[in-house]
Amino acid sequence: CFAVSSFGFVKDNYGENQIQALAGMGLIDSRSPTAKVTRAEALIAVMVITGMDVYVDDYSPEDFPCPYTDVSADLLPFVTVAYAYRIVEDMPYDLFSENDNITLEEMLHMTLESYGLVAEKTNALDIAESHNIYKTCEADALVFDLTYATYAEILWNLLEAPSLYEDGKK
Repeated sequence: CFAVSSFGFVKDNYGENQIQALAGMGLIDSRSPTAKVTRAEALIAVMVITGMDVYVDDYSPEDFPCPYTDVSADLLPFVTVAYAYRIVEDMPYDLFSENDNITLEEMLHMTLESYGLVAEKTNALDIAESHNIYKTCEADALVFDLTYATYAEILWNLLEAPSLYEDGKK
């Protein structure tokens, strides 16, 4: 079932089918394919798709405090659990910057780490390609902000990837 698009200009654009399907599942919002993705949006979607969100219920700030000073209360358990499992890296100045746009490289790294497929920044694209997570980019595109169309493509591919946990052993 596809969600009804609130964007008349989205129709027939790259990524629309995945965006609408994922929005219909409640995994992402329905947005323009050219809209940018925030670090918070990406983290929550990756954790939900990979099943890492189950650990959020067990989160206790007393047991494991968040290393970042700028995380909202709603996102705090997600960020802290992601940090504990090395899904998010050390960020400069102790700031997670949840509302900042995420780059394709950061998204791929976060995704691969959530499956235990350790990804150095230099090989994240190679690992993503070898596991059919993402195949349609040049290496120099990794530094650009992630668009909603590419975000939806990666998430859709994760839903169709049957053996990532076995490969990553996480």
